Amino acid sequence: MKSKKESAIINTWLHSLSTMLKVTLILDEEGMCSLQVGEEQMIIQALTDSPFLIIYEKLLILPKDDPDLKLALMIRALEMNAFQNITQGGTIAAAPGCEFLIYIRSISISEST
Repeated sequence: MKSKKESAIINTWLHSLSTMLKVTLILDEEGMCSLQVGEEQMIIQALTDSPFLIIYEKLLILPKDDPDLKLALMIRALEMNAFQNITQGGTIAAAPGCEFLIYIRSISISEST
């Protein structure tokens, strides 16, 4: 559960983003909200018992029937993560229990003011 200070910081940040994008962004009971970006959805999530807010978006579905291509995609994702030059502080990862790659970025709640 977020502290009142952390909740206030998140709500202020979401309000500012809502105003800029002309949409309404409000965290649900699970600490999540989504934003349509083109054809994909970007998820914003306040992690329970964590000082971070995470933002992530699905990049691509990994091929089930082509292990060589799947391996090549995973290797390329790792290469892109190296030194975070390409990902600009975020990470490309395989979503746990899923067959797709995501781009994820963690933001320290205390530093997002």
